[in-house]
Amino acid sequence: MTDYQQPSSTTEIAARRNSSLALWLKIIASAAFLLGLAAFALMGSYMRYSGDDYCYGAVLVRHGFWSAQWHSYIDPVPYNGNRFSLTFFSGLSQLAGPFFNGVLPGFAILLGILGVFLVLRQIAKIVSEKQGVWEQLLPALAIIFFVIQLTPDPVQSLYWRSGMLVYFGSLTAGIFLLALILNSLSKKDISLPVLLLIFLTALIAGGFSEVGTAVQASLLIMMLGSVLFSWVTQKRVDFRKALPVIVGLLGTFTAVLLLWLSPSNDGRFATLPPRPGVEQLFRMILDNTIVFTHILLKQHLVTFLFVGLFSTILFFEFFLQRDRKISWIKTIIFLVLIPVVSFLLVSASMLPNAYVEVSYPPQRTLIIPTFILVSTVFAGGIWAGSTAAYLLRSSGIRSVFAAAVYILIAVGALYPLFSIPSILSERARYQRWAEFWDARDHQIRVASQGGIELVEVVQIDHLISDVSELSPDENNWYNNCAEEYYKIQSLIANQPGWDD
Repeated sequence: MTDYQQPSSTTEIAARRNSSLALWLKIIASAAFLLGLAAFALMGSYMRYSGDDYCYGAVLVRHGFWSAQWHSYIDPVPYNGNRFSLTFFSGLSQLAGPFFNGVLPGFAILLGILGVFLVLRQIAKIVSEKQGVWEQLLPALAIIFFVIQLTPDPVQSLYWRSGMLVYFGSLTAGIFLLALILNSLSKKDISLPVLLLIFLTALIAGGFSEVGTAVQASLLIMMLGSVLFSWVTQKRVDFRKALPVIVGLLGTFTAVLLLWLSPSNDGRFATLPPRPGVEQLFRMILDNTIVFTHILLKQHLVTFLFVGLFSTILFFEFFLQRDRKISWIKTIIFLVLIPVVSFLLVSASMLPNAYVEVSYPPQRTLIIPTFILVSTVFAGGIWAGSTAAYLLRSSGIRSVFAAAVYILIAVGALYPLFSIPSILSERARYQRWAEFWDARDHQIRVASQGGIELVEVVQIDHLISDVSELSPDENNWYNNCAEEYYKIQSLIANQPGWDD
């Protein structure tokens, strides 16, 4: 009997050592990705007010916080007042002052990590897979890191408040909505407060931008279709599973109506081209989806391959430690659904600009479809890793594969560390801009308190592409917004100093 149990004991000791080694490697890799994300947050910390930020401040000064919400939605304003969630959270940020703009990018990153972590946690519960914190936190950190790194315009999509709230804020709120719905699906009973929370979250997430709302609605419709399909295959109707999704859709469609019916849209719509026909609209959506996917994959093919490989390695190691059977039918269905769902969601992100502006989306909006593609590649890695682990479950060289995986996880942790110099490459310029901005802000506030009507300040360069800074032209609309924000008569940025 002793001879029989000794190998088992040795096997258990080896398994524990492997498990401990894997845990430490995941902790180290998580720290590496967190450092990479901290570099993005550091760059964002130099942000102050630019462009539309002054206009939100002007409306807030003119009307006060709560009245500003109503006037932005009803009256013409120098920004998209129909986006009620954007107006609300911009107002909250405005109350905290310009230095809070430097805090927001880091805060947004943390919320994005938490949202993805909660979604992964709920998915693990639904599929009955017991995972530790690091097995969910590391993928969450990696996904958010690669989304920010790969998005075409991280400056507008993350650093600039008036761009970040619209798209990264919309994305993050949608992720939290998904986590709430998945959590409800895993429970036996759903309380009214939870349903109200789902509705409110869907409404808030939908109020940031039309692009995020289109993706949100498309995903929820697909989830509802999945629930209905399960009723047919299982021959059993379970309204409990459909209710959270339906409530989420009600909140989303309420947001769509509010976005669409805002009287502040009238002036904006008057300047837009005629709406495309159905055939032209679908052709434009298809073309834009293909162009976006082609450009992003072509420019960052190596990085996407790394994302897929890293995901495959992580989940290969996870499933290699478990004797798990897989259904080949479900595996094949999952493999087919990954690109189909991704294509439909990316297409949904192209719909608003194709319909309203009859154009390709601006670069700042593309962080949402970038998230979809990164998540798609990561999901493909989960499929590849779990399938490979199953195929090698009885292999005599299983330990060799495990050792190779540990090495690859350690190597993967180097990627974000090597990316930090590139992320911080313009740090000196950003820091100089923040110093000039702070000095200029102080000068204007002192002049305002002293009752000076005409204030001339240094004209500084703009950090954000396609977003102007204060100008030598006193009739520039950003200057006019800044004048009302600072409560001065006339503001002109015509003084030298930036190029010295």
